[in-house]
Amino acid sequence: MMDYPTLGKDRWPAINHFIEVTKANREEDLIRKRHFFVEMCNLLDKLQEKANNLSNEQKAACGARGIIVDIVLKVNVERKEVILDQIYKYISININLFKEISDILRHNFPDFTMIIPTLKGYQLADEISRHLGNAELVCLCLKGDTHERFVVEKDLKGVTFECILSDTKRHYNNSGGIKRIEQQTRCGSEISMFYNGERGEEEVLWMEARVRLN
Repeated sequence: MMDYPTLGKDRWPAINHFIEVTKANREEDLIRKRHFFVEMCNLLDKLQEKANNLSNEQKAACGARGIIVDIVLKVNVERKEVILDQIYKYISININLFKEISDILRHNFPDFTMIIPTLKGYQLADEISRHLGNAELVCLCLKGDTHERFVVEKDLKGVTFECILSDTKRHYNNSGGIKRIEQQTRCGSEISMFYNGERGEEEVLWMEARVRLN
């Protein structure tokens, strides 16, 4: 029986996390699973240390019960998929959370695909683009002036991850640029994305995207 580090709550009270690896049946997969858990434990230790050293002002900005980050991550070894359901920082900390997690995933599961089922904010989309490359869209939900519409993969017709990032930057340039908007936005809040197509500018309420980890 292979020994795995525990990912329980007591060791990291400031991190709300759910991390699992399923369908790891072969010996080589069990070894990868263990290495992944060790590296994730080290990251959670770093995050908890940051939480322990917060000022009173920073602690007041945390989530309920002093939570500084949410992480929900599911790895299916059989399907070679990583589902990133949630990654969220309540306060500013000197750790690039997405880069740290994606580096760990690439180290242990380099031939897998990351799936983000409900990608909403520009910041995470930009992190994905910078650290993993441009993602492939599966579907997205758009909101115009008077209606919402759901677009599936076969009907995207040239709508790409890259063009949504570009349209979003163009949208915010009229208000001083992305950086200024981020500075004016409460830490942890998501900046909306926009798509400008045949129907004019529409807000991206959410999208499902996938990107290779290699």
